[in-house]
Amino acid sequence: MHHGLLAPAADHARGAAGREHCGADARFTRFVQGIQAQFANVVVLDARHAGYARSSFADPMHLDRRAAVAFSADVAAVLKNDRCVPTGRRWLRMPKYHERPGLAAPEDMEQSAVAVKGLDTRRR
Repeated sequence: MHHGLLAPAADHARGAAGREHCGADARFTRFVQGIQAQFANVVVLDARHAGYARSSFADPMHLDRRAAVAFSADVAAVLKNDRCVPTGRRWLRMPKYHERPGLAAPEDMEQSAVAVKGLDTRRR
């Protein structure tokens, strides 16, 4: 089974309204629906309206560590609970974002770079 994923967007009223007003959101939806029409086994997990705040992003395109962990947990829950293919549903909405303080956040890129640099130093 193949899955598509519409990534979360920073849910700012002005940004969402702007995308809808200029038609970008509708064009993107039609594009993804066209892919689904071509490939019967594509299931979309739509997170565009999941409510991720600007503070949940490390940069304009990438979730920060804590939001990424919550997003991954939500993807797993949707796939586990919905059983996409047997239900025949091919366009699923991600649940509203909420922090998961109990989930451990992975290291970020800077922490990984420091760890790798430390390994290089020890080898010399």
